[in-house]
Amino acid sequence: MTKNNNNDSSAYEAAEDAITRRMEALNQLAYYWCEVTGRDDVNRRTIQIIFAHLQSFGADRVLPWIDRAYTTTNGSDIEMGKYVSGIVRNVREEEADDE
Repeated sequence: MTKNNNNDSSAYEAAEDAITRRMEALNQLAYYWCEVTGRDDVNRRTIQIIFAHLQSFGADRVLPWIDRAYTTTNGSDIEMGKYVSGIVRNVREEEADDE
């Protein structure tokens, strides 16, 4: 029974660590977004979508897309999110064509 409790505790700690790392990364992305836009907050749904793109494509690709979205759109979170998602769609299509 003790071994089972230790396994449960280890699994819980691993999950807690993973959640903490994810939330820290999400908060860092939100901070970057706010730095780019000059605002103090960001639409949570938009930043979650951009975070998913970041996980798929990496920061080296996605962060410049955020910068470009800000200079190309009206700077609203939703418009910037749509712009970045459009880039993602185009990149995925290009990568599919290359296969």
